[in-house]
Amino acid sequence: MESLKTLTKAVKLTKREKVEMAMIALTGVILTCLFFYVYTPAYAAISEQDMADIVKTIVKVICYIVGALFIIVGAVKFAISHANDDGPAQQKAIMMMATGVLLVVLATLLVNMIKADWFKVS
Repeated sequence: MESLKTLTKAVKLTKREKVEMAMIALTGVILTCLFFYVYTPAYAAISEQDMADIVKTIVKVICYIVGALFIIVGAVKFAISHANDDGPAQQKAIMMMATGVLLVVLATLLVNMIKADWFKVS
């Protein structure tokens, strides 16, 4: 148990490092979507509907996985903070779970909003 505490102290990230990692991940998602948007219709015989389906699948998978992770980690943090009677940590854990639920709901809404005519190549 002591080695786990040492390990968690060793890998704690500052707020700036967390923001930087989030921005790197967001940049990767944007570049991936841009790659599919620019190159696939130009070099492959793919219809606009197929392209929209690809983007819908990517958005859905990313949001569902990240949302599920937020919900699970938030639930674990809530259980730990509830056991320690730590009110502020409980609120943070609840907000983390709410963020996960919001990501899942946003994924469902965004997937329904993506239309095939966005991907027409002229």
